[in-house]
Amino acid sequence: MDRLRMRTTLLIPLLILSFGCTVISLLVIRRIVQQQTQTNLASDLQHSVKTYRNLQHQQRELLARESALLADLPSLKSLMTTYDQRTIEDGGVEFWQVSGSDFFALLDQKGSLIVAYNRGPARRSMELFSALSPLDIRSMNMLRERSAKPLRQRLLLLSMVE
Repeated sequence: MDRLRMRTTLLIPLLILSFGCTVISLLVIRRIVQQQTQTNLASDLQHSVKTYRNLQHQQRELLARESALLADLPSLKSLMTTYDQRTIEDGGVEFWQVSGSDFFALLDQKGSLIVAYNRGPARRSMELFSALSPLDIRSMNMLRERSAKPLRQRLLLLSMVE
């Protein structure tokens, strides 16, 4: 009986020590995995943000090139020199369809809105119309002063939040 007690007395502390080492090891491993996961997520997030910014920059460059090409078309230039709103409205539809954009607006040299086209409902078109009104002549002149290029070669991005 004394021998059984001695085994039990030795076995229980060894089991507790083994269990304690296992728990401590698991906690250390858990902490290391958490840190590595956070580091990997932060790295992936930075990479995603960089990729998004790169794509956004490329898209803006593409839109700027597209609008510059569209603005330099002789047929659009001749249409805009008519200064007749109905003629510009009728002829502008073709350019809007060619551009493939959801919203297309033609402005005169002073920055006044002549016509705007929208793929959405008419109510939405009026909202976009009113959103353009803050872009008055002062802001257009400010754009002209910042750039050596004429206003017709500048791209204005407009976004609406519903």
